[in-house]
Amino acid sequence: MEENNNVWENEPAQQKKKKDPKVIAIAVLASLLCLVLLAGLTYFVMVGSKNGGKDDNKTAETTAPAAPDVQPSKTYTVDDETAQLNSGAVIATAGDMEMTNGEMMIYYNMFLAQNSYSLYYYGVDLSKSLDQQWYDQTNNLTWQQAIVEESLNKWHAYSAVYQYALEHGFEPDADAQNYINGIEDMLAEALQEFEYASVEEMLEKEMGAGSTLQGYKNYIAISYLANLYVEEFKKQAQPTMDEIEQYFTENEAALTAAGVTKESGNVVDVRHVLITPEGGKTEGNTTVYSDEEWEACRQKAEELLNNWLAGDKTEESFAALANKESTDPGSNTNGGLYEKVTKDYMVPEFDAWIFDESREYGDYGLVKTSYGYHIMYFVGRTPSWIHTVGEKIAEERLNTMLQEAVEENALTVYDERICLGDITKTQAQ
Repeated sequence: MEENNNVWENEPAQQKKKKDPKVIAIAVLASLLCLVLLAGLTYFVMVGSKNGGKDDNKTAETTAPAAPDVQPSKTYTVDDETAQLNSGAVIATAGDMEMTNGEMMIYYNMFLAQNSYSLYYYGVDLSKSLDQQWYDQTNNLTWQQAIVEESLNKWHAYSAVYQYALEHGFEPDADAQNYINGIEDMLAEALQEFEYASVEEMLEKEMGAGSTLQGYKNYIAISYLANLYVEEFKKQAQPTMDEIEQYFTENEAALTAAGVTKESGNVVDVRHVLITPEGGKTEGNTTVYSDEEWEACRQKAEELLNNWLAGDKTEESFAALANKESTDPGSNTNGGLYEKVTKDYMVPEFDAWIFDESREYGDYGLVKTSYGYHIMYFVGRTPSWIHTVGEKIAEERLNTMLQEAVEENALTVYDERICLGDITKTQAQ
């Protein structure tokens, strides 16, 4: 890893107001990551590390609350030449890692791309300078300052966890290394969508002057590896049954008040293959299928089920069938698996089948819902209280690890060095 840094995101929110070419371009870059942020780390980034470990010299906007006619006086925006000259300037450190302006440009623009609809909802005009739009006027905080702050917090969290992982012997497997090593090649593939001579030119045009290829590579790599470690940590953090029993006994009153008792029912693990009818016609916001189209769907599902029954009838072969044939995007890359499903979470017909008390491991069947025909495979059930308490213990252990990571790799910010290229001009292109 050449420099240091961080983060990735996934599936940026679509701008409903208009199709901004810049947002679309950044979405292509973001889609290369093919990952989903882990809830625990995301929460920690958004809440837990807020202001954590920052140098007291970072910013100090101590002016009185702004009156409605007072214009913001602080800006990070510079001209393109200044942004390029300062792209390698270190603006923050965490442990042994450094964040540059070039990396900040990546963070900042990815935040805009992924939150464009939410920002629009809050009245932010992305065609205008964010250093002239209030986030919190009472405290003299602009949207530009708020997004810079959020970008710093994200970088801090991911770089801290990354260093913590290495210090505790974490070694990514070959697939992870190949993914990291292929980042530049994946970016090069995106050039086919746009008329750019190089990846560097594409990044500068789409993410602003001063953004760098190394910054983008670090942005993806460090966050990717940090999240791999979080995934592994969560597996190791799962408690034993004795630990779950002890936790429940010690916290029974609070758990009962929250509706968690030993009579709370079960959660279910199930695999399914969804076969969606073909054809149909749109009526309002709904697609309506004819009886013939539904019957063709049923026949296809039944044929697939019979072919599976003619084989070894194992869970592994069912998972392979789901990956190949299922039209459910939420499960057709993990063998059709839904884990720890709670009562009334699924549509009624699906729900009724999986929560049938007679179900045993390996049971199969065919269920029709409004989505199509589901080929079902029952995996198992767990008492809800065991699942809930187990998750609470694992979450507490994860939060402890995250807190240790940021405390051991404290964040220092050199606010006066932060330079942002003219992002508004980039958005207008």
